[in-house]
Amino acid sequence: MRRISGLMVLGGLAMLLSLAACAAPAEAVAISPDNAPAAAVETIPGVAVASPPAPVAPVEKPALLATPAITGPVPATPLVVSNNGEVVTIPLSAVADVVNTEFSIAVNDRSLDFMAYVLDGELFVRASACPPCSYLAYTLDDGKLLCEACDARFDALTGEGIDGACVDYPKAAVAYEVSGDLVTMKVADLVRAWDETEAEGDGPVVAPIIVAEEPETEAPRPSCCG
Repeated sequence: MRRISGLMVLGGLAMLLSLAACAAPAEAVAISPDNAPAAAVETIPGVAVASPPAPVAPVEKPALLATPAITGPVPATPLVVSNNGEVVTIPLSAVADVVNTEFSIAVNDRSLDFMAYVLDGELFVRASACPPCSYLAYTLDDGKLLCEACDARFDALTGEGIDGACVDYPKAAVAYEVSGDLVTMKVADLVRAWDETEAEGDGPVVAPIIVAEEPETEAPRPSCCG
């Protein structure tokens, strides 16, 4: 009898220990990015599951061109270019160093003039055609292009005329590509910009044709009337 009572006591103690273990709170486990569980993905047989997109790296904008501090009007500096008949190249640093330049190319016995300048850190290349006054170089002054011959002014950002005698001849832009320190332009694009600029406006002034009037002559008198 005593042996059975002892067994019952031991059994009761074991049961109490088991209940105490179940009631004890589980030890917290710290989760780090290395041991974090992967998100559960519900899969459907025969259907591919796309992997999460990779983070997109931020796009770096090209650095703006650094130019000297401008304190007044900047006249155009002649620039030497390389022309192989199909493309024309100019050094980007040479334009940035002086801010405003002008250059010429020869195409089929035609001499075509252009301007290349830096404004707000951006390079611009435009045709310098101006049929009314035939001026070929422009001064860059406070965001405007000034024709020294007729005092016409153009918006340096858009090429549009502002005022002056040649206001109706906006300066067309030339497409270009930059690789390192070289600015490359197609001769065809240069010619197109020149012709587009030259064709603007009201066209050449045609002098009116004046027909001289014949002098009036008196009718001859009859011989009988002396």
